[in-house]
Amino acid sequence: MQIIYQQRTRCLDYTCTGTYNQKAKSKPNYYQLVYNRNLSPRIYATEHTGILERKDRENKEIDFKERPKFNSLNTIVATSTLEMGIDIGTLNSAINNSVPPLTSNFLQRVGRAGRSSGSALITNFAQSKAHDLFYFEEPKDMMEGEIATPGCYLEAKDILYRHFLAYCLDNWASADPKNNSIPGRLISLQLSRADLSAPEFLANRIIIYKGKGESFTS
Repeated sequence: MQIIYQQRTRCLDYTCTGTYNQKAKSKPNYYQLVYNRNLSPRIYATEHTGILERKDRENKEIDFKERPKFNSLNTIVATSTLEMGIDIGTLNSAINNSVPPLTSNFLQRVGRAGRSSGSALITNFAQSKAHDLFYFEEPKDMMEGEIATPGCYLEAKDILYRHFLAYCLDNWASADPKNNSIPGRLISLQLSRADLSAPEFLANRIIIYKGKGESFTS
């Protein structure tokens, strides 16, 4: 049974001190109307991350850019792998799930949208972190901030060492994926009771692999 209350009538609920009022009609939202219409396009989404094989990534980029089929990709969920140096064609919308660390990152990400039409919808979510909350209050500081020229610091030997070690591990694991597996947790190495000089110990297996003169692919 529907009950109609008089405008400004006192609330009948126990301990409620408010009054009844007619609910104000919300103004039509353009994007709600667009995406709720019967002709709304279907979303065909995919991921674009560094863990994908190069051929797989390139196929996705071509499918998104050229869209040869009716069900070609029209949405890409990406990490920073898509930030620079990759042409994915026309974009009319971009979403950041957090505020990028630097102005250069922000402009690289949102600047991909609207290149052909001159306009685009940009949505940027702000997480509950000091960095995000600051730029949520001062968005122009992010959009108009200083852009530093990217540098390559060859004297940073520790960083080069880490990259080379990661490169060696990747090649060693790729050579025999079934047997050359890298534990996901340090505890799996069982260092407390392992013979660190044994040839089958993980680190020694990698050293032996390199010592045999195995070539690392570029």
